[in-house]
Amino acid sequence: MKWTSYLDAAPENFYAEQIVGSAPNNVWVRSWQQILRYDGKAFQLIPPAGEGLEFVSAIHTLGANDTWAVRGEPTGVKVLHFDGTTWEETLTVDGASIAYAQAAFAGGGSAPLWAAIGSGLYRRESDTWQQILIRPNGYSLIDLAVDGQDVWVLGQDAVLHLVGDELVPLGTYSGGLQHIALSETRVWHFYGSHARTLLR
Repeated sequence: MKWTSYLDAAPENFYAEQIVGSAPNNVWVRSWQQILRYDGKAFQLIPPAGEGLEFVSAIHTLGANDTWAVRGEPTGVKVLHFDGTTWEETLTVDGASIAYAQAAFAGGGSAPLWAAIGSGLYRRESDTWQQILIRPNGYSLIDLAVDGQDVWVLGQDAVLHLVGDELVPLGTYSGGLQHIALSETRVWHFYGSHARTLLR
């Protein structure tokens, strides 16, 4: 077994920030300002929608015709949906775009789609986004993981569990939080160079 390198279609200065996929012929890679899609044969550069692009801070794919992205702009961010041909703007969050340098998606398909953008948590059902909450202290939400109705969010300062319409902190930290994931019985997250786990 060996690794295969793919450099086709990637700009010379492309620096990967995230990779997601739903099938061998549907793999997406994003950099800070560009998006590539692997169709099973080669990577293709997928132009983002709109003008004034500042950054792409999250991408999430459920299929070749069902991919989501968060795009930063000078005055806020937009949540975009790619239907296999074009991007459509589905949600606009106004505010200083630097606050949304990190964002995350989870779920979707036959289940609700969740998005953590800035200090806000959003859910999409029946083709409509709902703002579930905004953290009052302004701390950003940087990652999330969903299992059915069980929603966990990673903030800049804490691991948070959605209970009703509130995010309950379960352990606070002074920076360094990076990623969160769920297994059958546990919540996992990275803190600096250490992985930590908590029973669900």
